[in-house]
Amino acid sequence: MRKLTPIAALALAAAVAAIAAVPASGAEYKTHAEECREAAKKMHFGIHFIRRDRWIRRCIRGEVEPH
Repeated sequence: MRKLTPIAALALAAAVAAIAAVPASGAEYKTHAEECREAAKKMHFGIHFIRRDRWIRRCIRGEVEPH
């Protein structure tokens, strides 16, 4: 039973952390996604559609900044 208590505490802490990370509202997401798409247009990816889409997804997640 003593080994179960720390494991349960870690599981509870992970659940609380997941709930605390509330995603942005739909309007904020759409605005940010549109900014990222506009920045991608200016970057001239040419025929590299997969690379462009990957960059847009990374921008939306906040890994890269739109220029």
